Amino acid sequence: MLKLFPIFAVLALGLPSLASAPLAAQQPQGDSIQRRAVSYRAGNLQIAATLLAPLNAPAAATAVVIVHGSGSSARDNPWTTAYAEALAQRGVVVLYPDKRGSGESSGDWRTSSVEDLAADVRAGVQFLRRQPGIDTASVGIIGFSQGGYVASVVAAEDSTVRFTAVISGGTATLRDQIVDELVLEAERRSQPLAEAEVQLIRELYGSLFAAARDPQRWAAYTRSVAEAKDKGGPIAYALRTIPLDSTHWVVRFLATMGDFDPMPFWNRTRAPVLFVYGTADTQIQIDASLQRLRASPARSEFVTVTLGGNGHALFRDDVTALLVEWFRSRGKD
Repeated sequence: MLKLFPIFAVLALGLPSLASAPLAAQQPQGDSIQRRAVSYRAGNLQIAATLLAPLNAPAAATAVVIVHGSGSSARDNPWTTAYAEALAQRGVVVLYPDKRGSGESSGDWRTSSVEDLAADVRAGVQFLRRQPGIDTASVGIIGFSQGGYVASVVAAEDSTVRFTAVISGGTATLRDQIVDELVLEAERRSQPLAEAEVQLIRELYGSLFAAARDPQRWAAYTRSVAEAKDKGGPIAYALRTIPLDSTHWVVRFLATMGDFDPMPFWNRTRAPVLFVYGTADTQIQIDASLQRLRASPARSEFVTVTLGGNGHALFRDDVTALLVEWFRSRGKD
């Protein structure tokens, strides 16, 4: 069973945290992938990564950088590892980093904005483009869950990124994403929230974002939360994890992250983007995300794929095959 990263289950696109063995340090017998430990600078940070290169890679190979989702995430993450390995098995060179503040990478994601994380990805793209045997006209990124937020910034601002893929990445603002998760959770518990309750929760999280940046608003915010919890029922349960301690790291994180909105960045994207969703995803509102993409002025660059019965941490061999084919055509076909 999938477990959501603690706290982020109600703060952002949750990244599944599954038990797994670390990525093998040595090449398995009969493996078709060559793995090399590498590192590169991203500003004043040192990012640790594994470069996965197919043994039968073409002279000028398509290449991609993995973009992690929310929370701490490194090369032992089973979801991203599955894709990194599968893509490399199919002939794509993969740069698979530890997210800043995770694994062997320096820094702290808890005090970093989406733009900060995007800078790390751009550094990875430039590192990958300098490697021998890479087709610099065929280098892209693939973002997972909240990694789609980060990917939106990179896709909009780095013209050397020729394609972007997003797996289970919503297009709502961070505040709306939080509320969406609470709404979906209430529905799973067969205790759906009334529209007025949803609106109140939305307002309270708006107050939280404001109070995170302005401590003078903290007292009014906590009073409003207490009044809402006193109503009992589904709304009290939905608000059980909303931060009430102004010194908690989550509050500092929200002050830095802000109410991020990926759509202004997607609207500026001029390179092709592939969005993959599972219709059984219980963490994002798929229809609403698709609607925002269809309304975007950059919609001609977007390709969307929805898979029936698949959840948030979707992984399928046919999806990997699709990604590789699409990467190589750079979404032009």
